Amino acid sequence: FPSHDTTIQYDLFYRNDGGTVIGFDVRGSGASKSISYTITLTEGVWYHVAATYQASTAVKIYLNGREVATNGTSVPSSLVNTSRPFGVGVDLATGTAANFFDGLIKDVRVFNDVRTQSEIVADAHTENVSDANLVGEWNLNNAYTDTSGNGNTLTPSGSPVFSTDIPWTAPS
Repeated sequence: FPSHDTTIQYDLFYRNDGGTVIGFDVRGSGASKSISYTITLTEGVWYHVAATYQASTAVKIYLNGREVATNGTSVPSSLVNTSRPFGVGVDLATGTAANFFDGLIKDVRVFNDVRTQSEIVADAHTENVSDANLVGEWNLNNAYTDTSGNGNTLTPSGSPVFSTDIPWTAPS
């Protein structure tokens, strides 16, 4: 569910409304770029999804370490300056948790540099990554704590729950 809210800097999303899509939107002042990848997901299987934004150059989506979507046309030179909150598994455009991801999420990370494919693959199955460019990391192991050391602890909204129904296994 892309929010298409122009006050959000970036948005990595999953949508299943007749076609399963993983998408990534970035928004700059007066410009935006959206890319997507259509996929059939298997219930009970973990997937590693990553996205990168390189100013004026390209936006990319990686699935299980493989680049699956890229676009280098009309990429914003900088992201819109915003005070909007950071959301995980929710569409922030509504201001509520009305539109949410109904599934399990593990290890959310934000970096302030463009990750290479080899860096994405190397860190995909590692908790508590050590990197000077790590802005925030949330393992979501029964807590919303930012393990990067930057103090960006999440505030739950909409009664999310932690689950051990499907044990985490590394995607192949």
